[in-house]
Amino acid sequence: MARILVIDDDTSLLQMMSLMLKRAGHEPILANDGHKGIEIARRLHPDIAVVDIMMPDITGHEVCRILREDPETSDIPLLVLTALNQVDQREAAAESGADDFVNKPVTRDDLVGRVEVLLRTGPRNYPLPSPPPMPAPAAEPAPPARREAHPHPVAARVVTPGVTAVMGLTSGAGATTLAVNLALALAEGSRTCLVDLHPYDGRAAIHLRMAPPRSTWADLLDVPPGGDKRRIGAALSFDRGRGLALLAAPVEPTDRLLNPDQLGYIVEVLAEAFPQIVISLPMERNLMTAEVLCLARQMVLVMGEDPADLLPARERLQRIEAMGLPGDVLVVLSRTRPYGISTDDVVASINRPLAATIPYEPAQVQALTDGVPLIISQPGSLFAQSVRQLARQL
Repeated sequence: MARILVIDDDTSLLQMMSLMLKRAGHEPILANDGHKGIEIARRLHPDIAVVDIMMPDITGHEVCRILREDPETSDIPLLVLTALNQVDQREAAAESGADDFVNKPVTRDDLVGRVEVLLRTGPRNYPLPSPPPMPAPAAEPAPPARREAHPHPVAARVVTPGVTAVMGLTSGAGATTLAVNLALALAEGSRTCLVDLHPYDGRAAIHLRMAPPRSTWADLLDVPPGGDKRRIGAALSFDRGRGLALLAAPVEPTDRLLNPDQLGYIVEVLAEAFPQIVISLPMERNLMTAEVLCLARQMVLVMGEDPADLLPARERLQRIEAMGLPGDVLVVLSRTRPYGISTDDVVASINRPLAATIPYEPAQVQALTDGVPLIISQPGSLFAQSVRQLARQL
């Protein structure tokens, strides 16, 4: 049983949410205005605070900001009530420190489900740590030489904890969709960064309704290893309420790539702020994909259910394994249509067990259209459960 502080000036809604929480086995603590809610939070330190945005005396934004900035209450998870069409209110609440949202009209399943997630994860929307200022160099450093291969064997490379690479073994297998949903699943437990290293089209940003992105990895092509960390932070787009950051792919094609030294430095800087980093890779082999495969603690390789995919998937998997990469390899079968090859045939063909099978979900097209991934729009679906089960293996 958890103690849940509910702050709302609407008495009828306050009583309704109190009844919902009691039936779920929790102890509601009610406050009918923001100032009273802040005082109760400081005095009783509840397990979660549910805060309505629209209140007359003090807005939910201000309540969240005060609770998040006060050392005595900064570790209380904050769940905000918002209307469906109040996108600007959501963004303002996220900037004020809210961890998650519940849409009005409030349903029991949504309220209790969000509460249970925050009880498990704790607060997620802390400000990103600011990197220390870089000292001014005595002279402009020479740009690093672009290299075509690593100067030492792949097997000698040291993986970066928390880094997961996601790449398709076959085209059309839904690798980007899986990467986006996997990043959101990991963000339920800790701060997560999704890096989309596709050469163009910004597909991860489209999935997350962040298109066009304000910045992309192409804006970091002139950042040298050891350069200003603030440039890397400024290139990120944020869904603070979900604890997710995105380093997006460029929308238009670019003929330049981050060299391995630059990419390694960017991942190193991101790892200082994010316990989990998911990197979505294109199928095409280039210097960036090779560097990520050498750095990744886990490689999630995604194949489709078309029988014609078996041979190319097996050959591509064999080539990747022949590289002697230091990270763990997990093969995932992603079903993008209601029929296809059997799991047994896949296992027999690749001669290794599957880490997960992601079931077909007909609502996937609508999720992409809406920019709301299924793990958010349908958290109880078999698709979402399978993605979370995969996340627990990482």
